[in-house]
Amino acid sequence: MFISLASVLFLYPSSAVRVIPMIWLGSGSLAWIIGRPSLHYGASGLIYGLLAYVFLSGILRRDMRSVSVSLLVGFFYGSMVWGILPIKPHMSWEMHLSGAVIGVLLAFIYRNWDRIPLVRYDWEEDDSVPEWYPEKTDDDFDLPDRR
Repeated sequence: MFISLASVLFLYPSSAVRVIPMIWLGSGSLAWIIGRPSLHYGASGLIYGLLAYVFLSGILRRDMRSVSVSLLVGFFYGSMVWGILPIKPHMSWEMHLSGAVIGVLLAFIYRNWDRIPLVRYDWEEDDSVPEWYPEKTDDDFDLPDRR
């Protein structure tokens, strides 16, 4: 939970204020609607939602920082995908599924928030040769005579 909260707060500070409560309340509400009559408790919906949000936001935003964290989340937590399937009879897979669904929806909704501005420098548009760079003349090249 610490890693998922830290990555959301670091990468997406403006949208995190809205995303974290929505995932927390939305995953519980959706699990209550689609869940079977059993006990559904714990922070697994929040964790699945935050990791789904970080993973998909990195893919959608395509800036270097978000993509790298998205790849790390996919590498380290990719096996969590099996948690959204009803494999174990006493595990609340509904909470996992609802958290992941809410995280994916919020990643699409807030995909244009927290964009890193592209830094352009004044020297990028300048195509002139610097003063310190030695100029080459035809005499500097040892080309064979073509006669």
